[in-house]
Amino acid sequence: EAVLSGKLNFRYIDRILFEWKKKGLKTAEEAKEHSQHFRSQQKAPPSKEETSTYKRQVPFYNWLEQ
Repeated sequence: EAVLSGKLNFRYIDRILFEWKKKGLKTAEEAKEHSQHFRSQQKAPPSKEETSTYKRQVPFYNWLEQ
């Protein structure tokens, strides 16, 4: 779980194990299901296509030629 999250310190790993214990997860299968459920609830970061398709909010007005 820590590797998938990109966090490799022992404190993060300890918190994951503490949460699993608090929720009563005892098997690897239960932990895997919990992890999948947790990740499905988080918002995905915007894709590159969404950020590259910026549309101008304000109309363009050329002051030099008017």
